[in-house]
Amino acid sequence: MMKNPLIEKKSFTYKAVVITSINVILLLLSLNLLAGTLGFFASPLLSRMAAFYLLLGIALLNIPLIKIATRRKQEFETFLPSNLTVGFLLMLGGLIVLLLFDEMELWLMSLPIVIFGLDLFLQGIGKIKGELFVLFITSISYGLFVIYLQNIPSLWLVLQKISLGFSGIIGHLTASVSVGPSASGMWILLIFLIFSLTLFFFSETAKRKNLKLFIGVVLGLIIGWILYLIILALHPIRTDESVLNSQYIFFIFGLVPILFFITKSKIKEGRMVIPSFKAITKKKNTTKWEALALVILLIFSGLILTTFLNSASDKGEVMIYQPGLGDFAVPEYGKYGYGSAGFFGLLPQVLNASGFRTTILNGTITKERLDDTDVFVVISLNEALTSQEHTTLWNFVAAGGSLLVIGDHTNISGIMDPLNRLLEPVAIRFRFDSAKPVHEVWKSCYHLLHHPITETIEDDQITISIGASLDISSSAFPIVIGKHSYSDWGTYEDPEKVYLGDYHYNPGEQIGDLILVAGAYYGEGKVVVFGDTSPFQNGNLPYSYSFVDNVFIWLTNTRTTQLYIAQIGLSLLSLVAALVIFKKARKKLLLIILPVAFCISLIVTASVNPILLGEKQLTGAIAYIDFTHGENFDLKAYTDNSVDGLALNIMRNNYLCVVLREFSREKIMDSEILIFVTPTEPFDQEEVDDIKAFVSSGGLLILSTGYTYKEALQPLLRDFGFDIINAPLGPVPYIERDLEEHLMEPRFVDSWPIHFITNDSESFFSVQIGEKTYDLVAFKTYGNGGVLLIADGEFLLNKNLESLYDYWPGNIKFLKDVFDAIQERGVLP
Repeated sequence: MMKNPLIEKKSFTYKAVVITSINVILLLLSLNLLAGTLGFFASPLLSRMAAFYLLLGIALLNIPLIKIATRRKQEFETFLPSNLTVGFLLMLGGLIVLLLFDEMELWLMSLPIVIFGLDLFLQGIGKIKGELFVLFITSISYGLFVIYLQNIPSLWLVLQKISLGFSGIIGHLTASVSVGPSASGMWILLIFLIFSLTLFFFSETAKRKNLKLFIGVVLGLIIGWILYLIILALHPIRTDESVLNSQYIFFIFGLVPILFFITKSKIKEGRMVIPSFKAITKKKNTTKWEALALVILLIFSGLILTTFLNSASDKGEVMIYQPGLGDFAVPEYGKYGYGSAGFFGLLPQVLNASGFRTTILNGTITKERLDDTDVFVVISLNEALTSQEHTTLWNFVAAGGSLLVIGDHTNISGIMDPLNRLLEPVAIRFRFDSAKPVHEVWKSCYHLLHHPITETIEDDQITISIGASLDISSSAFPIVIGKHSYSDWGTYEDPEKVYLGDYHYNPGEQIGDLILVAGAYYGEGKVVVFGDTSPFQNGNLPYSYSFVDNVFIWLTNTRTTQLYIAQIGLSLLSLVAALVIFKKARKKLLLIILPVAFCISLIVTASVNPILLGEKQLTGAIAYIDFTHGENFDLKAYTDNSVDGLALNIMRNNYLCVVLREFSREKIMDSEILIFVTPTEPFDQEEVDDIKAFVSSGGLLILSTGYTYKEALQPLLRDFGFDIINAPLGPVPYIERDLEEHLMEPRFVDSWPIHFITNDSESFFSVQIGEKTYDLVAFKTYGNGGVLLIADGEFLLNKNLESLYDYWPGNIKFLKDVFDAIQERGVLP
């Protein structure tokens, strides 16, 4: 019989206690890192890598590698090669899943696979670590909790209200504080409670004593949580960063009762020991049928929960209600810098290019006008609808139509009351605040729930800027959450600042988990509400068009609340049925099927859901700025190294300009302009052939790079007859004085000379230095299209073209002249 060091007093040594405590601490820390509960100071990538190395460290701590390597089997009570092999493969498989995939749910499901593999491996050499099984059950339970939390947003909403309510009570007793679950440490508390409950069930300590221990631990955790909230309320440094990065304090508090509980518990050996893999597979019983049933039930449970059924869109009719703030202008020459792009003029063009049919309504909302409409859009409504219009609109939604409501921060121009009146049937309200990220931008501050709108969307595609947060009831659900954010209350005392607050976190303002985008089902229809208009504005559409497209795809699909509820119900029933089989089978080895099955289902749905949503294909006068080859520019809008200015100048030439995030022949062949700005990753031959086919069929290829980064573009440069010489010219023409006299002339920043390999190219711009003339911009026709080479990797960036508050007129004019010249050569329509 194998001995458990936590069972028999004679083997309950200090060494066993220390190793057990280390295992518990490091594995709980790994679970919290992978779940993202410890603040925003560590990026998801850093947290994942930290967890990976922690798991390796735990394995090295527990596995006697030297003894195994020297095959000193006599030092072990049993030696089961089958357990060793399966255990090692499970550990390896779990670590591979952790490293290969970017979804947090898969990270969390990889952790119990690694723990189970380690436990099985150790049992193969006769070592039993009871705490590993407890941690295995804890990690599975929390992983499942997160998966269901991601897919049942009403569950998230309940926990948010608990966190806000409990912290509010603490605030009344101490200092004002309102903290969402991510900032309050609620997720850490749940992990500790799950661990304590698991340890309680799998302990052979006397029932009465064990119950007292468990109650004491739970009280200790709650007291620790209260102390942590008091610290947040009374913290002398009142900053958003300090509050959102303090969860480690509660993690430390929570470890105290947890470690006390595990050292006082005696784990049931019969429940903790996993039978030999070989012994189970050789028995003539129903194990294989039970295993098959479990695999089917669990994979089905994961698939039915996470698959976006009925999510394809027929790309129907969209009507945009024009009364409200913001114009429908488009970028045009003569208007540059801040505000030059207009507000929503390009939104109809993006929708039309995606396959929707868009009209603008500037009149009364009537049933007749809504009869052929699929989605009705209201933007920053500053005058309430009439009672008849309100009734007509909600009858339209109840009958199967969809409503998109877009508003903004701090009751700007009196939009809050009209919008809140409009949204009364679904109980979604704009708050008098600005939802602010703790960083300068929202990237890495979001929490995207699992929803068709957020599928395949990266943080920088959402482009929310400064908008209001939303209050919602149980009839609605969150879609995009500002996990690391705070509610900056507005003030009516400063109308010149459109009632904005002080841009700092103050006591009492909600911090953490603000709702930025919400949805609701109403009758047979759907509603989506944005607290910010930025994603739909002209200047952001080059980045956000895919996110915006997802919004309208969901609003025009046939997915209903009945189907949504049915999917959740079937998933839970399948999971319960699987747990019943677990209990009946009493084969602990079968437990590994659960995380493996959910990993399989999550990987499948990650592949299938984009297909179910339909391919995103823009058609028409499209210009793509590539971002698939490690381009050396930022996606942060209106910064010196981003390409907003380039996009505006392309749009002034009547092209819809968007950032290309997935390079494909189909996409570029349906466009007219393809732009590469200092790519750093090489092109394969298939991509080169696709680009040449694009140009030959009539497209315009624009290449902007210098000698430093030319290696990535070398195959294209060579095939099109160009090269860039290693002779840095720097900023040319160099202007030392009388700057205003040269405003209408082109200006280069990091220029290099172009070498013409063939004689069929022409220079569009050259500069003379001394007695030598250097070509900096060149053009070549190729088939029915052409190639424009700008030998300056920074020429098309905001800092040299057009940014938020500054622009260089000479470069804007030069680009227009270049487009005019190319059109004269018959390349562009």
